[in-house]
Amino acid sequence: MSNIGTQYLSTGCFEHHLLARSQKKKNKKKNIVIALMLTSMVDMFSMLVCFLLVTFSSTPEITIANGIELPKAKTGVSIKEASVIALSKDTLYLDQIKIGPVKKILKNPTSFVKKLRHLRNNWKAAHPGVEFTGRMNFQADKSVSSVTISTIMGLLTSQRFNIIQMAILPGGGMINVTE
Repeated sequence: MSNIGTQYLSTGCFEHHLLARSQKKKNKKKNIVIALMLTSMVDMFSMLVCFLLVTFSSTPEITIANGIELPKAKTGVSIKEASVIALSKDTLYLDQIKIGPVKKILKNPTSFVKKLRHLRNNWKAAHPGVEFTGRMNFQADKSVSSVTISTIMGLLTSQRFNIIQMAILPGGGMINVTE
């Protein structure tokens, strides 16, 4: 007991008072009101769904190889997923892997034909029981001669790649032929 002025306080009573007070605070349930703006949330989710629907594409995308400027055409069809032959001014690529200089391949196409055969055999191994589709996407720089393109296409067809889709850019105009 301590003497404070004329009052006598018991330290045990004061501790008991503090303990009882802290217990009252613990026993009180705090009512927290959280307001959600559902309208804003629904708007946000609907915009997210619209964005995903617009950006989703069911057609595969093909990367255009470096150094290739594709020709423009007025009409075209959607591409199907397949391997890609890319022909720049002086280099040939198969699925973005450099095969070699075009002039060297045209003089001796044996290594290129072996790579095509290997590609076809890998496709057959990956798709057992399914007939080989023979599909190939072809990218050629617009400055490459038609003789070079047709020679490469001939090599493709010799290895049973019979469905060859030429890659173009949209936006071409009418072609005027004058004699």
